[in-house]
Amino acid sequence: IFLDTDQIRQVFLNLINNAQDAISGPGTITITTKAKEDKVQVEVQDTGPGIPPDIEERLFEKPVPSKQPGDSGQGTGLGLWLSHLLLQKYAGEIIIKNTGPKGTTMLVRLPVSRV
Repeated sequence: IFLDTDQIRQVFLNLINNAQDAISGPGTITITTKAKEDKVQVEVQDTGPGIPPDIEERLFEKPVPSKQPGDSGQGTGLGLWLSHLLLQKYAGEIIIKNTGPKGTTMLVRLPVSRV
């Protein structure tokens, strides 16, 4: 995979920070990677409460803050939107693989470069 390491680092830091913010109390963040056909897939899974439906449907729009004013770690809501744009630059994608009361799994797919 040929890409800007700072940009892809930002994508994964955003996913990990979001997963960490979703977990209140003890929980787990699991990151798995695998090569599948002509893509590299990375899953970031948390054991949080899932993404509320009203936020899920517009998650990759800008801005979509998921925290209420006064919550610790209040963000701008731009992280997933920017991650989505960065991945498109490399013909990649980010999707919500699943979400529910037992957690959320975000899936990043990036094409394998053929040299």
